[in-house]
Amino acid sequence: MNLESLAGNRVRIRPMQEADLKGDSGWARLSPETLLELYQKSQQDPQRSSFVILNENGERIGRIEYAEYRPSQRRTQCIISLSEDYTGQGYGTDALGVFSSFLFEILEIDAIGLIVDMKNERAIRCYQKCGYEIRHRLPDKGQLIMVLERA
Repeated sequence: MNLESLAGNRVRIRPMQEADLKGDSGWARLSPETLLELYQKSQQDPQRSSFVILNENGERIGRIEYAEYRPSQRRTQCIISLSEDYTGQGYGTDALGVFSSFLFEILEIDAIGLIVDMKNERAIRCYQKCGYEIRHRLPDKGQLIMVLERA
């Protein structure tokens, strides 16, 4: 598996490019300034990499990244965000499944972590469909830590 073959049933995932920063960035759910900062960090930090999620029509519908990659601990964190217009349609499950497989194979890690808002039931269901399990509850922050381990 390589970046050229990051495709699911309905999505394709490719590295974020500078051209993605121009125009509407609502798909990223970030301000243009924050998106630029994220992109610049991913270009300079070997522990982080940002990608764009495209739907079957080639439209940018979200972003996915890994961060805090620790080769010695064989772990990383995954962050995914879809445009509001594309949630609840299976795109997130498709993208996260493909990306998780990519991380296990390419980074040779043993576990991927996610942080999710406790109230975000749709995201929790998506993550659970992809095999992620709730490992820690952070009630003071209103968050859950979910983990997927290599099979």
